Amino acid sequence: MEDIVCGELYYSNGWCKDITINFWNNTWNTKLVISAYEDEIPNSEQQDSYSRFFEYMEDISKLSLRKLKEYLLQIKEDIMIRLGIPDFPKDITQLLDIQQILFLESGTFAIICSTTWDEHGIAIICRETEIEVCPEDMVWFE
Repeated sequence: MEDIVCGELYYSNGWCKDITINFWNNTWNTKLVISAYEDEIPNSEQQDSYSRFFEYMEDISKLSLRKLKEYLLQIKEDIMIRLGIPDFPKDITQLLDIQQILFLESGTFAIICSTTWDEHGIAIICRETEIEVCPEDMVWFE
């Protein structure tokens, strides 16, 4: 499917596109996913958030990394115990992998990450004026 804003998309439990992005001072191969059924097209809120993500990617990267560090420092003892490591890594990005960027029908988007210390991932939820880091399953309450 060719979307006027998002470009060429394929369907796999949502409209998807494989991309490479520079985020958190790293290069990530990931997937963009627009939450929709196969007979639906991306809505205007999803198109706007898709455009906003790419327009402000550098700012989103910086702010979300700061929020991510704050979140991980709150649970660092648990992470260290689960991983069996004596010191918390300075580069926290080695603790996770960006799996997808999910654009919800509301216009909110979430950066979904797998983690090395837990089979459940984390999400960085990006609303128009706020960024929140939380367990991955919280995305579905948006």
